[in-house]
Amino acid sequence: MNAKYLKKYTNLAGSLSLAFLSASVIAGNYTPKDFPDGQLPSNDPNITFTTYDANWVSEIKLPIAPQDHALPEIWEGVCS
Repeated sequence: MNAKYLKKYTNLAGSLSLAFLSASVIAGNYTPKDFPDGQLPSNDPNITFTTYDANWVSEIKLPIAPQDHALPEIWEGVCS
């Protein structure tokens, strides 16, 4: 592969990596340590709330006034 194409593919790969990183930063990734009362925030339209052993709440409360098209996701993870 010549240097011209290698540079082109390297730039493309870097751009895609940045796009995936930006998307994961934009999404609100929370755990019970962030909201010990279990109340999810209303100001974040893309919420991922993850619980796992020794980091959980007894009740998870959906946002009180969610934004349009808000999508909360609840995940239960296993911590080994």
